[in-house]
Amino acid sequence: MRKLSFPILALAALVAGCDDQFGPSDWVIVRDTVELYSLNRSDYQGLPAGFDFVTPRPVIIESINEARQWDVALTEGEGGLHFTPAGAFPNIDTRPAIAVLPDADFEELDKAPRDGDIYTSTESVTLETDRVYVVRTRNLPIIGQRCVRYAKVRPIAVDTEAGILRFEFIRNPNCNDRALVPPK
Repeated sequence: MRKLSFPILALAALVAGCDDQFGPSDWVIVRDTVELYSLNRSDYQGLPAGFDFVTPRPVIIESINEARQWDVALTEGEGGLHFTPAGAFPNIDTRPAIAVLPDADFEELDKAPRDGDIYTSTESVTLETDRVYVVRTRNLPIIGQRCVRYAKVRPIAVDTEAGILRFEFIRNPNCNDRALVPPK
């Protein structure tokens, strides 16, 4: 019986951390700055063009079909550089999403929007330095439950000519928690 109790307790802790308001909640802001290179340019092959907000880390996208390991890719199109969610590419079934918040202040934004209609999971969004974006990650299967994470993103430098983006982000590490600042 003792050998069975530890795995059961560990499993209970994992399940409680996903949707339970009493699950893990303490976290600190970890600011990070990332540089991505346009997926559209062959001269940037081997450099990170995607970002995984789950882990969080930049990702070298060698094949679009590897979308299970990243949430957004830096692409180019009408209007300049874009964040393109993985679900916007054909034959990809993950659904990370992006919301554009043109009037939000990065420092003051404390919660990801609840309204799912303002997020897009199938279209690119143009990147501008005077806007704030919220990324909802792809669904993660955690013991049969849906788990997403949220991050706020602020482009610091959008170099359309060079096809390079530098951005800052803050991510909540807890499942399904829309808070973008740690609890006090």
